[in-house]
Amino acid sequence: MAAVALTAAISCKKEEASTDTVSATPQEITLLADGSSEVCVAVSASGYWQVLKAEGSGWISVIPAEGDEGVVVSAGKNSSTSERRGTFAINCGTVSATVSVTQAGAEQDVVTVDKDSLRFDASGTPAQNIIVTASDDWTLTVSAGSSWIKAGSISGGKGQTTVSISAEVNEVTEERSGSLTLRCGTASAKVSVTQAAAEIPTKKIYVKFGSDTPIEIKEAGEGIYEGIVNRPATGSFSFIIEDETYGFLSHSGAGGLGEDCKDSNSGLPLEYLGSIPYKFVVNKATGSMDKSEAQCPFTLSYTEAGRMKVRIDAGKTVPTYYIENWGEDSSVVIDEQFDLLLGGGSYSTAIYTYTTPMKDGKGDAYGQWNTKVNKYTQPDFNMAVWTGDDATATKGLCKEFLEALGIAEWVGVDGSNFGCQFQALHIGSSNCSLAAVYSPKFKALTGNTDVTVTLDMFRFASGTTADVVVEVVGGGQITEGKTTVDYIDWNDRTPKTQVWTVTAPVTQYTLKDNDYFSHTTTWNDSSASSANSKTLKPISHMIFTVTDATPETRLYISSAANQRLQIHGLKVVKK
Repeated sequence: MAAVALTAAISCKKEEASTDTVSATPQEITLLADGSSEVCVAVSASGYWQVLKAEGSGWISVIPAEGDEGVVVSAGKNSSTSERRGTFAINCGTVSATVSVTQAGAEQDVVTVDKDSLRFDASGTPAQNIIVTASDDWTLTVSAGSSWIKAGSISGGKGQTTVSISAEVNEVTEERSGSLTLRCGTASAKVSVTQAAAEIPTKKIYVKFGSDTPIEIKEAGEGIYEGIVNRPATGSFSFIIEDETYGFLSHSGAGGLGEDCKDSNSGLPLEYLGSIPYKFVVNKATGSMDKSEAQCPFTLSYTEAGRMKVRIDAGKTVPTYYIENWGEDSSVVIDEQFDLLLGGGSYSTAIYTYTTPMKDGKGDAYGQWNTKVNKYTQPDFNMAVWTGDDATATKGLCKEFLEALGIAEWVGVDGSNFGCQFQALHIGSSNCSLAAVYSPKFKALTGNTDVTVTLDMFRFASGTTADVVVEVVGGGQITEGKTTVDYIDWNDRTPKTQVWTVTAPVTQYTLKDNDYFSHTTTWNDSSASSANSKTLKPISHMIFTVTDATPETRLYISSAANQRLQIHGLKVVKK
């Protein structure tokens, strides 16, 4: 049967009656939103009858029922989430019967997942299930760059569906993450997916002193091996990783440890600071290792046997080491000696070969492997970084190297060019608004304690002539002190001692230029190319007492603008 047009009439012939009558049953109809329902309306009339739809009810379909006993009412799919209402009338002569039609609104698109996150170990197994509940057909997509996430199904229909999710094996030693997005019409749901990093396999690592029995270094963390071992005063030593013998990578900074380091292949300080004779005890060393023990041995030159802290990062492409002369003294609060930080200039460079830092296309004064750029890098004294490819200087900070040395808690103040220097912690520059730095806090203290502070500093440039202020913050006061300068001038090597004048406890003390820091004389270095290089830069050793120091106490060391200062060491000891 053809559908009835809006103005079309459907009529059935009935027995004639003297009075017009018409009825429709039922008079109220409810239809489903998806258009799948239809209702038969029985019509009883005294004569010819016809269907007329009310205005706005064109969506209602009314067609004759079989046997002309009534009509069948239906409607197409209602895409709106709101219900719709309409009417049509059965007219017979002068009377009519009205039928009301209501169609339900469409259900809103819905998709939900019983989990909002999944986590896999590095193996990616076992698979995990998610339950998807949707109001209609749905699809699943994996985030870009996450093809390692595998879904058992990428589409489904209305109702509940169980989907299996798995991950490929993660062979990288870094955690990775991605996500799943499920969509049903306008609705969506997301599931985050993470996978653990590949485990670094445990290795057998030893340190071997001369012909002594190797000492095993135990794993302290993933890929990190750490221990404190007894060391002799002199001799060579090596690391053994899985039966492979390692020395230091050429120019990595630890060819010799101890006093009078003279290994010309080393980035360590020699026995001279420029033209000034000076001996060192190297307390900390860091760098990378090489399987060329014969060419690059680690050597010891201490006055007596002692203990040494060793830390190996075997998880890197190029294994790195950290060595520190270890003294187990409970009275020591801080002992920061900067023998291995580097710089430049004829007066502060250990070896002339440092001016050509690249060797065989790789390596540097630290041999530090930079994971961010996957190459060897080193900071120069202007905070630049030479890369292992072409030695091009690019801006960077010394944070990695400070952290590697265990001295990351020094804080440069805003406006200060806070960088690393050979043998020193460098603060300030020729164009900075302030030269200042905070020391680490005295965290090893418990409660109020009196301490002795030894602070070694020197001027880096001949133009650095301003006073230096040492301030105690976080608790405590300075009650006494003195400063000993290495030399008065080039010819008179008698150390000069200046006592601090403290009439009452103070929180800060100003160290006057040329009283506590000598800088006006020059040494007889005829090879120096500038007046600055010829200027004597002796170290000033400051020893002072801080009473009632707390775990929050720290030093704030500052000078004026355009100053360049070097902190050679800081030691804090309980009195």
